[in-house]
Amino acid sequence: MTLAVPADRFKALSLALLLVMIVSGLAGVLLLACWWICCRLLGLWFEKRAGGVTGDLLGGCCEVIETGVLIACAACGNILARLVPAGIVPI
Repeated sequence: MTLAVPADRFKALSLALLLVMIVSGLAGVLLLACWWICCRLLGLWFEKRAGGVTGDLLGGCCEVIETGVLIACAACGNILARLVPAGIVPI
């Protein structure tokens, strides 16, 4: 098994950023940035508390991030609903 090198991680994050920009514009990029920051912070916390990152911790991280993104979308939904028809935020 080989580990991902920083260049591979950069390529993966760049591709994700490009796809998010195409699909959801600036709102998606902001959500991706928040997701990335949360993942990094949770990873550091896992290292400190559990001594490493396990599959169970990754699964829990996915659930926490997914729930947070859905809550953020619900909270911003009313604002985005007003901005999209005005042409301020592209769909």
